[in-house]
Amino acid sequence: MRAQSDRIRVMLTTHGPGRNPFIPQLVSGLESAGAEASYFSWPRALWGKVDVIHLHWVEGLFLFDTGLRKVAKRALVRLMLLRARLARIPIIQTVHNLDPHDTLVPADARLFDRIMEQVSLNIYMSDAQPDGTLIPHGHYRDWHGLDPTAPPDSGPTRAVTVGQLRKYKNIEDVVTAFTGVEDAGYELVVAGKARPEEYSRELRDLTGGRDSVVIRDEFLSDDDMVSLIQSSHLVVLPYPEIYNSGVLFLALSVGRPVLVRQGPISLALRDEFGPEWILLFEGQLTANDLRGALASVDHGGTSVSWPPMTGRDWLTIGRSHVDVYRRALRELRTR
Repeated sequence: MRAQSDRIRVMLTTHGPGRNPFIPQLVSGLESAGAEASYFSWPRALWGKVDVIHLHWVEGLFLFDTGLRKVAKRALVRLMLLRARLARIPIIQTVHNLDPHDTLVPADARLFDRIMEQVSLNIYMSDAQPDGTLIPHGHYRDWHGLDPTAPPDSGPTRAVTVGQLRKYKNIEDVVTAFTGVEDAGYELVVAGKARPEEYSRELRDLTGGRDSVVIRDEFLSDDDMVSLIQSSHLVVLPYPEIYNSGVLFLALSVGRPVLVRQGPISLALRDEFGPEWILLFEGQLTANDLRGALASVDHGGTSVSWPPMTGRDWLTIGRSHVDVYRRALRELRTR
C-alpha cells in the first residue's frame, strides 16, 4: 500500500489542459499542494499507476463517438470501473453541472448511472449536498494576469453576454428584454459560438434590426472573453439557474458586476461578494430589470476595484482537493 506521506497520484478525466483554464489551474494547485496530477489516457486508466480517479464532465468519456468507436468506449469505461473497484481506487467527481447538457441515449444513460454508483465522493463548487463536499470555484486573476480596471468612461453603457450560445442558457431572453429598453445610451453585445448554428439566426431575428444589439456568432478565446468583459459595464447571464458558471467568475475576476437570476446559489454569491457585484432579477428577465441594472453601473457606477476572492485561490483549492483524496482513500481502504 502507498505510504500516507507519498504524493497522491491523481488522474483527471480530461485528455489535456484543453481550452478551459479551470483544468490547468486545478492541476497547478494540486501540484503545489503536493499531489501528482496527470491527464487521462486509456493505458493510464486501465493499468497505470493511479491512486485516485477524478472525474470531470463525465460524458466526455463516451458521448462524442459513434458506431463501433462508441461501443468500444463504453466497454473501456466498464473496464476502468472494474479496475478501480478491484484495486480499491476511489473515484471522485467534480460536479460541474447538475444535469448533463446533452440528451443521453438509453445505453449512455445506463453507463452514466453505473459510473455515478461507483463515485466515492462528489465535489460541489456551489451548494454542497450530503454525498459530497464544497470546494469553491477558483478565480482567473493570476491566469490572465489581471489588474483592476475601470469600465469605459465614454461611448454607450455596454452589457455583454459571452460564452457558447446554447438554447438552455436562455440567451434569447436577454435579447428580447434589451429590445424593450429603448435607450440610445445602452448597447448589448452577445458573443460566442452558437450551437446549433440556427440559434444565432434566431437571436438576430429577435433584435429587430436594432444597431444597439450586436450578435457575434464566433469562437471566443479566453483572451477574447476577457477583452469583451473589460470593454463592458455589466455582464448578463440569464441562465435558468446559476450553478458553476465560469463566465460569472471570469467577470468577477475582471471586476465587472453580473446580473443573474435570483435563486439560492445567486443569493449566496451576493452575500459573499456584495450587492454591487451580484445583481439579481426574479422570474422572466424584463426590460425594467436590464434598465435598472444598466443604470446602476452607468459610467462611474463601478469604481476601479474588484470583489474579494478569499479562499478562491488555486493553492487553497488544491489543498482542499488533496484533503478530499486522502479522505476517500482512507474510507475506501478501511471498508
